[in-house]
Amino acid sequence: MSSKASDIALVVAGRIADITVANGYNTDIGLRVYRGRMSLNTKDLPCAVIVEEADSVLETKGTKVRVKQRYIIEGHDNCDPEQPNDKAHEILQDIKKAIFGGDLSFDGALRPNDIEYAGRSISAREDGTSICAASVDIDVTFVEELTDP
Repeated sequence: MSSKASDIALVVAGRIADITVANGYNTDIGLRVYRGRMSLNTKDLPCAVIVEEADSVLETKGTKVRVKQRYIIEGHDNCDPEQPNDKAHEILQDIKKAIFGGDLSFDGALRPNDIEYAGRSISAREDGTSICAASVDIDVTFVEELTDP
């Protein structure tokens, strides 16, 4: 991972870590933020997971490349098993507010137009559980110098 991609991932994680009820959000998914973790237990809840998909090369000029990186930001929390989407919508609101409600330059790492909303999803609740999950996808475009990542 380039230092630019790493810096961006850390800013995303920091913004998600701010998601707590005490900070004015609907949920506490920011209490535990995992970068790339796949397996979760009920003791990990509430939490967020940030997944980095493969980047796409948009343009190459010698050793400089412009890439688009997709980040999937998942929130996991306990919910009402009869109405799991209610909590999922709160998670979606919190993630969108945390990412898009602040400085879109990501502390100077990007130009404000370099971050794009790429969609959202709500996972179906597994039978017998009271856990829900929802995610927001964002695309971030940046230039990487391959000789000095």
